[in-house]
Amino acid sequence: MRCHCPCPRPWPLRGRTATYLGPDVQAHHPHVTTGRTQIATGSDPSAGGAEGLAEARPRAFIYDRHATTSTVILDIRLDRCLAYAKSRGWELAGIWLDLGDHALGQHRPQFGALCVAMDAATGPIVCLVDDWDRLTRDASQSSVMRHRVAHTGGHCVTAEGESDESAEKERARLRTPH
Repeated sequence: MRCHCPCPRPWPLRGRTATYLGPDVQAHHPHVTTGRTQIATGSDPSAGGAEGLAEARPRAFIYDRHATTSTVILDIRLDRCLAYAKSRGWELAGIWLDLGDHALGQHRPQFGALCVAMDAATGPIVCLVDDWDRLTRDASQSSVMRHRVAHTGGHCVTAEGESDESAEKERARLRTPH
């Protein structure tokens, strides 16, 4: 499997479940950053006081699952997600992949790791998937997974522009005591 960028380095993911942005990948792909979004403050002389406050760019946490050994389709899906995030001006937080058997069952270790990372993140956060089936094809399980993302303070978006943000806000409103 090739990197999603122009470099010729292979991804070190074959045969194991892995979070894409590990130290071994960062060493070979320095163009992929994991730094936090910098927000200008009044204490920064270049920020220009209150007028210089910058809105934090959303951070895209890309998720996919892939059960087969051929990675051509996975590459295409990840390319679509990366292009969508770039077109929106989103910062890439990382790519989490559940591979092999983990892509098929309900236990998704990398999705859990993604939720932990989203929970620890600051600013606006988005779980970006190529399409809703990349979470799961089971409707009730999809709802559970999206709810987990909502509990981190984020929402899910597809590379086709679909979002569950308004649905999650409505569910939160209905749960809030009046």
